[in-house]
Amino acid sequence: ASLSEIARAAGVGRVTLYAHFTSRAEVVDAAMSRAIDRGNEALDAVDLTGDPLLALARYVEAGWQLVDQARALLLAAQKELSAGRIRELHSGPAARVETLVARGRA
Repeated sequence: ASLSEIARAAGVGRVTLYAHFTSRAEVVDAAMSRAIDRGNEALDAVDLTGDPLLALARYVEAGWQLVDQARALLLAAQKELSAGRIRELHSGPAARVETLVARGRA
């Protein structure tokens, strides 16, 4: 979507949108940050106790549901943001996986 289309969908004018964001990449970054924050709230509810393999399976299943819901946003992020920025935005969920893997190894 163009910035004009984004502004129209948000119910604001382009000038208002440009007052907050200087580029489409900034809009996508903000939307991705918000989606990941909401996703983290959902992932916080996943039971990570017990067998690490089963906990990881529950976490991955919940994560894939979130990815499916935000598929279009993820595609936009892959076009607009660097791979490093996308990894940075996902650092919280990735840290949980690393913790589960370490627990499983132990």
